[in-house]
Amino acid sequence: MFGLHKLSRQMRNVKGTLAGFGGGKFEASYLSSRNFSTQQHRVLKDIPECVKIVEVGPRDGLQNEKNIVPTAVKVQLIQMLVSSGLPVVEPTSFVSPKWVPQLADAKDVMAAIRNIEGARFPVLTPNLKGFETAVAAGAKEVAIFASASESFSKSNINCSIEDSLVRYSDVSIAARKLSIPVRGYISCVVGCPVEGKISPSQVAYVAKELYDMGCSEISLGDTIGVGTPGTVIPMLEAVLDVVPTDKLAVHFHDTYGQALSNILASLQVFRIHAGKCKDLISRCGKVYSLIIDIENLKGKYDKVHLALIKGQGGYLIRPCQLNGLRGLVWSASSSCGYIVAKMK
Repeated sequence: MFGLHKLSRQMRNVKGTLAGFGGGKFEASYLSSRNFSTQQHRVLKDIPECVKIVEVGPRDGLQNEKNIVPTAVKVQLIQMLVSSGLPVVEPTSFVSPKWVPQLADAKDVMAAIRNIEGARFPVLTPNLKGFETAVAAGAKEVAIFASASESFSKSNINCSIEDSLVRYSDVSIAARKLSIPVRGYISCVVGCPVEGKISPSQVAYVAKELYDMGCSEISLGDTIGVGTPGTVIPMLEAVLDVVPTDKLAVHFHDTYGQALSNILASLQVFRIHAGKCKDLISRCGKVYSLIIDIENLKGKYDKVHLALIKGQGGYLIRPCQLNGLRGLVWSASSSCGYIVAKMK
């Protein structure tokens, strides 16, 4: 699809070239002079002109780790990610420590990063109490987490879809009074570990509810990584019938190696529908670097230092091994970032 095999080979070559830069500054002109086939150009012309990365590793990448990562290590990781040039880093979540012990230090993390400049720090808030605690800790942006699967909603946030929407409406109202932006996440948009396939109309319903309550962005997440272009495109088409293009984002996992294909398919759908700037969000380390490589193939680059980003995984593992945290791998740090492609 999209001449992807030839493109992937070319990207692997570019990836090796980028690694050879060591700690040097990347220049878009280095790659813009390379020659590509007509077929590759047809693929690249549908890819947005710039990429922004929203990093969620300190929250999403760590939240399921049983061994507690020291607060100081988390803070240093966040600082390193910001120093890499990442404009948005999601540092933590204000959930109950009973459910997510790893993030029990949310207040301490927020206090420690308060004076870090050069990035925004949105946090996940599961309910009004979490929102109020986050604001008291200094949060300027928040996110809420709904699901398109009834079963997953009950198992993940302990309430039905309808109850979660009521809960998040309260958060949205409180946030609006304080002029705090709210991003809405929707999980299981193409598949659920319990229910299997999810109807596009169900995703569209939840997305419309989040949009109507005032979410500034709605991220559509393939939580278990079962999506393919064949299932992602109908889902996007259904949601685009009820939510404006510039309010949508997508979030893919690479569980079965489909994240890059899903990103390319989503970009083409958004290109067809876009009248404004468009966000595309994905969470996967391999896709993280490949998308940046694609942008380099076009002669574009968003000034994020790829070599520095790749170094964060090693940083996180080394100090944590001293505390017995040996199960943490690359995907639990900077590779858990979002990739946001903005279409012009």
